[in-house]
Amino acid sequence: MKKTISCLIILAAIIGIFGISVSAAPDSLAPDEIGNTKALITVTNPEGTTDLTFDNSYVISGYGEVGTVVTIYYFNADTGLYEKLYKTVTTVGEDGVVATQQQSVSCAIGESTLFFNTVNLEQGANSFMIYAEKDDMIQIGKFFIVKHNYNIIDVIRSWGAY
Repeated sequence: MKKTISCLIILAAIIGIFGISVSAAPDSLAPDEIGNTKALITVTNPEGTTDLTFDNSYVISGYGEVGTVVTIYYFNADTGLYEKLYKTVTTVGEDGVVATQQQSVSCAIGESTLFFNTVNLEQGANSFMIYAEKDDMIQIGKFFIVKHNYNIIDVIRSWGAY
């Protein structure tokens, strides 16, 4: 019993420490939001401000300063705001109990200086905002990922997109 309580306390402390460090970004951002630096991260995928794909998901990646927290936002046309993306994480404990929780699509840049996050795409234009934060520095970037169908009309349209 004491081991169980000790494990729960340690687990709560670890979740609390890491949860605070990765969830400092606000829940939503205005479309005209700007940062105060451009020196925290470099996004390498997408290479520009727009990319096209036929896939259901897309990997946003790049590199940056160690300790920078990178969070991904998706534009919600109903609210007119970029809202923090969440993913559902499911775990199975040793006792067989299944637990699910929502985690923001974010990561802290480690010693490798690399970051990447996978986002799910809706059909058509998907507008994303990337929010990077370290200490009192904030960097914000926006880009569009266009998801096409596997039909001939979308294939022909994708040829003229660049």
